[in-house]
Amino acid sequence: MRILIPLLAMVFWGSTVSGQTVPQMRTRLLTSLTNTEIEQYLRRNDIIFIPIGTVEPHGGMPIDTEYVIPLAQAIKAAEAVDGLVLTGLAYFFPDATIVGRGAVHVLPSEGTAYLKAIAKSLVRQGFRRQIYVTSHNAAAPQTVSPLVLEFFYETSNPVLYLDGDILLSQAGADSTKVLFGAYAVVGRLDDIPVNLTPEIPELASLHAKSSLDRQQSRSR
Repeated sequence: MRILIPLLAMVFWGSTVSGQTVPQMRTRLLTSLTNTEIEQYLRRNDIIFIPIGTVEPHGGMPIDTEYVIPLAQAIKAAEAVDGLVLTGLAYFFPDATIVGRGAVHVLPSEGTAYLKAIAKSLVRQGFRRQIYVTSHNAAAPQTVSPLVLEFFYETSNPVLYLDGDILLSQAGADSTKVLFGAYAVVGRLDDIPVNLTPEIPELASLHAKSSLDRQQSRSR
């Protein structure tokens, strides 16, 4: 995230990030906000992150791992630059893993058309600064890159595409910490069937707290 945040600050020069404190919000997830809260946000800013993922086999991890990572990146970036996050866009082209029974297969052209409809809606709603975030999936550019070009030609409104995997690689990020850290950010550490988090003390404590909270919730 050390590379991502300065980049966003430059791209969105003139937003509330520059020289101001980012306002606290109940949540940065668009679908968890009320319409009144969204309209209040749009009075001061117009940034929205759209994490794009896939649902496909991913070794011993849950099949939506490649959605959870960009979702976590989007949440942390939105918190830093006073943006919101549009969730739920996990079903796109899985490329080489379509043979897996857990893979949801959507063609790139179908995904691009769907994203374009969403992008146009977001502009009408007032979100003129849109940032599409992907991570790790090699096929993601086949869906998102055409969106960026076609949307600009059709609307004259630019949108930004960030390949989170490239940014993390440039930052020299530890892939294991990124993976489990993403699940911690979105509150889903318990979804990981093989617990590797003891290798990372700070994540092990988060996993233990999550398990304790779940046990306490069940006992009520």
